[in-house]
Amino acid sequence: MAPENAIIIAEGTRHLLGDLFEYRDLGTAEVKGLIAPVAVWQVLRPSTVTSRFEALRSASMSPLIGRDAEIELLLRRWERAKEGEGQIVLISGEPGVGKSRLTAAFQERLSSELHTRLRYFCSPHHRASVLHPFIAQLEHAAGFALEDEATAKVEKLAELLSRSRDDAPETAAVFSRPARITGQCVIAERSASKT
Repeated sequence: MAPENAIIIAEGTRHLLGDLFEYRDLGTAEVKGLIAPVAVWQVLRPSTVTSRFEALRSASMSPLIGRDAEIELLLRRWERAKEGEGQIVLISGEPGVGKSRLTAAFQERLSSELHTRLRYFCSPHHRASVLHPFIAQLEHAAGFALEDEATAKVEKLAELLSRSRDDAPETAAVFSRPARITGQCVIAERSASKT
């Protein structure tokens, strides 16, 4: 059913993938071996959602149970940070124990307070790039689109940097210097590898 270089998925797969990708709803289709037509979607591209947790969770999260002590610890550290005493909190544990859910609950508690949130995500698909989390955050903040050409990316990066620095063109040049082999900018080269 899928055209060349395309992927079509059924409802069960679409539900499991959540918002990890952008999709085109193709309605229903007759599938060989099934009695009734099934709903199908075409997978278009990776989504711009910044974390798997956000992409896979439903619109409403279940209540956080039994984590009052951890939330209170995080809030105490937050108060100390606001007083000018730098704080670092490491939340570690096996996959599925609720690390992301705990940080989401903490973020909800801070929603009424003025703060800047920076989040960086590692990926097993980018182990060769130690700077991947920072590059991805810059790309997201600058509003890069998958179809952007290198020149458009450089312009978006310069615009982002101009908000905080007087020497934005020089700073942007450092981030987007031409690569020796391809002649493309470094960030564009890294982005192209995601597709």
